[in-house]
Amino acid sequence: MAKLRAAYTSYFIEKTLHMFKHQTIPTTNERTINSVADFKDYHLSHDGSSMSAYGCETTALVLKNTVFFVLKGDHRDAMQALAEKDGLQGCFDYFLEKLSLAHKISEHHNVVADNDQFSIASNARKYLGHDNITRLKEAARKLKEDH
Repeated sequence: MAKLRAAYTSYFIEKTLHMFKHQTIPTTNERTINSVADFKDYHLSHDGSSMSAYGCETTALVLKNTVFFVLKGDHRDAMQALAEKDGLQGCFDYFLEKLSLAHKISEHHNVVADNDQFSIASNARKYLGHDNITRLKEAARKLKEDH
């Protein structure tokens, strides 16, 4: 019975480890509007409120709490599945595929423009690598040409 309980506990922890969860603000003990799924060097954040700073529902790929790549809409299922299967690279590839849905204040704009205010571009390069930044710039250029 103890082995079965241990196996179930391990399975439960594995399945719930990366679920989207609301966080509690320590100073006010209130729950955050967004829910977060934590992974090793990044997290996914979903804000379902149209009353937030974004003005619409959003899902973000957040690199070490320093760079926010934000898509309009609910992309939790797809991004969580990719995060569990392919990690950060899978999520970044998805962001590139959906670049036309990027929110106007997504920080990928800073990276594409080489605007290193607040070290956004250098942090993106640090966590994603030079090749991925080149891919981002190319995808943004192509999207601009197509519109």
